Amino acid sequence: VYQSRASLRRPHAQTNEHTNHHATIPHISYILFVSQMTLKMRHDRPNEHHDQSKVMMEISKMWRLGMDDTDRAYYNEFSDNLKREYAVHNIEFRATGSYKPSEQFRRLPGTNAWVKINVAAKNGLEREIERYETYAFPKRPPQLDKEYEARAKASITRRRLKLKGLLNADGTVKDNVDVEKALSTRRKRARRSDSGRKR
Repeated sequence: VYQSRASLRRPHAQTNEHTNHHATIPHISYILFVSQMTLKMRHDRPNEHHDQSKVMMEISKMWRLGMDDTDRAYYNEFSDNLKREYAVHNIEFRATGSYKPSEQFRRLPGTNAWVKINVAAKNGLEREIERYETYAFPKRPPQLDKEYEARAKASITRRRLKLKGLLNADGTVKDNVDVEKALSTRRKRARRSDSGRKR
């Protein structure tokens, strides 16, 4: 009985190890730099709320204006070699169900930041972030939790008032609007709706 080559291939079992490896490979040099620099910024600013969109703007400016061609060429080569190695690992995994761990690169635990294993081949940023005692940084310091929660609550309140048409064009509450009463009406309706479903 004739069997096509495709039918004779080893089934591609998607293990967690392989799926995670695939998902964390950065496909362009810029992303490699972003992941490393984000780690540095979070380490250097322990008492500040981390806003990734603002951090990305800073990092993008560094990439465009603060780095010379040699610095960018380093990450271009890093990315090319990483993708080339991943392609080999992918073929090996499809054929055998496993692959040999990299001898050139490693991902820092709990992050998307990749670094070279050979100390002599690392750049200054890689050598710095590898020395950190932890790679798990909170999104915001504990002392800012109350402030963050207050802002989040205020944002939800504004959104509800806007949906009810109780805000002016500039975002302020319209005159003679009882905010508590307006919001409590919404809560009562929600409770009545929930009780109706239970019946």
